[in-house]
Amino acid sequence: WQRLDTAGAVQFGVLNMTEFAYGPTGHNYHFGHCRNAWHPDYITGGSSSGAGTSVAARANFAALGSDTGGSIRLPAHFCGVTGIKPTYGRVSRAGAMPLSFSMDTVGPLARTVEDCALILGVIAGSDPADPTTSGQPVPDYLAALERPVKGLRVGVPKGYFYDGADPAIETLVRTSLDVFRSLGCEIVEVGVRGIEPWNQAATAIIAAEAAALHANWLRERPQDYSDQVRARLELGAAISATQYINALRLRDHALKAWLAEVMSGVDALHVPCVAFATPTIAETDVGGGQRMGQVLAQVTRLMRPVNYLGLPSLAVPCGFQPHGLPCAFQLIGRPFDEALLFRLGHAYQ
Repeated sequence: WQRLDTAGAVQFGVLNMTEFAYGPTGHNYHFGHCRNAWHPDYITGGSSSGAGTSVAARANFAALGSDTGGSIRLPAHFCGVTGIKPTYGRVSRAGAMPLSFSMDTVGPLARTVEDCALILGVIAGSDPADPTTSGQPVPDYLAALERPVKGLRVGVPKGYFYDGADPAIETLVRTSLDVFRSLGCEIVEVGVRGIEPWNQAATAIIAAEAAALHANWLRERPQDYSDQVRARLELGAAISATQYINALRLRDHALKAWLAEVMSGVDALHVPCVAFATPTIAETDVGGGQRMGQVLAQVTRLMRPVNYLGLPSLAVPCGFQPHGLPCAFQLIGRPFDEALLFRLGHAYQ
């Protein structure tokens, strides 16, 4: 906020969000569920639910969100706006609602890639108030936007990201590749494997760190939590130290494997944000019941591996599903390569 103030930004409102940033659908049982600007019966995605739908409704120029398991990119997809999940450590989290200290990131949602680049350029950089921020210099994201993308290699995965995909979603995402071809990009098919364990590891880390953060309140005032958030925190309290440490230990190996096996021959990976048709609020109103884990895992399935690896990912709208709700693809890059993602996304838009 201080950096935005210095740059001349005007903050004029407070937005709804998922309770304690712990939910991917936009449900909030205290302040009311967020409503999708395209159709109020459908989910906005979360946890940055108010951020996504307010930008989609043109109520504001842009908004900040947090992304621990997809919480910027999910609202971008469901609400038809652009959102950037930066590299872990690229933007300070000081003062933001914490959830998982080793995976939380903060970034903007806006109408366009250009707007996201403008805002990220202001808020990125090291911050003494957040010792996890990186000292890597912040490039001029806006200046990089107009560089041609001809010759860049855009990777398309053979598996995982399209497994069980809704045909309409797959068609929209794959059709967007035609634009990159027309711009002179080379589309390269790449193999991806062994990702599901990373998803499970990310879930364990978030659950354990969230439970540790909320331990006192969960013990002293459990009745104040909604059923879903309380149930998830209780599950996190059951994660063993061995599970948690092993999940953390795997990260360096997983990142090296991803960069060597998936990213070695491409500049960015092009994948869906979500592989199924946007559901209604009622369909995903599972509370803390038996279906909770299944529903939440399905929503974040294509998001959490990116958070686990700490990589940057840009969500870009690419049309509308048959029932009129938006769709987006995500561009995944190497650590601190947001400028290249912006360059590709801007060229597409």
